[in-house]
Amino acid sequence: MPDLTDTELALLNLAAALFDGVAHADSGCLPDVQLSCMAAAEDLRHAGADPDPLLIDTTEPDTAIRQALHALSGLPPAVFARRRILDASYSGQTALRAL
Repeated sequence: MPDLTDTELALLNLAAALFDGVAHADSGCLPDVQLSCMAAAEDLRHAGADPDPLLIDTTEPDTAIRQALHALSGLPPAVFARRRILDASYSGQTALRAL
């Protein structure tokens, strides 16, 4: 895998941390939402992310998921097109639709 720039890595780390926050939140989220977010975070780890845990407002999981997807949309097309990143984006969209 080609190296990621610092900006690309920061976007991956942010998205992974947000997905991870929703996946592990005690907010009463549906299990399907949490599993989709967990899958997204794991895919981003395989793509090179090494997220720091974030404190997110767990009463608003849709906001966190939207922020994660927005971070991924900031990636250059060649980076976004990597399989694991596309998979993470798909899992995030699945989670959002399940809310």
